[in-house]
Amino acid sequence: MALAKATPFIFHSDQGSQYATWQHTERLLGLGVKISMSDKASPTQNGLVERFMRTVKEAHVDYSEYRDFEDAQKQLKHWLEVVYMTERIHEALDYVTPAEFEAVALATRYTLLNTA
Repeated sequence: MALAKATPFIFHSDQGSQYATWQHTERLLGLGVKISMSDKASPTQNGLVERFMRTVKEAHVDYSEYRDFEDAQKQLKHWLEVVYMTERIHEALDYVTPAEFEAVALATRYTLLNTA
């Protein structure tokens, strides 16, 4: 689902069997995606994702009511794609939204690649 929307530069995961299968890794590598995996038995290496999940729960889930699973999916999708990515500024990103940060990063990367 994620690859249908965009191709990341890096895909980070734990070493779960679903992420380590050749079908998964070949698809990522075929798209030029770098694969990053946490070391075995090192859950603290996934701290950024754990912190993000905390943010999702505290900023959205704890204050939402869902009629059913489909409603939960719809509301979470809207919160992630609209509120979190385009409206919510982030201190760690120098008070811009992730969409704004990504646009600058992609423009900078494009400029660097074309001037080298």
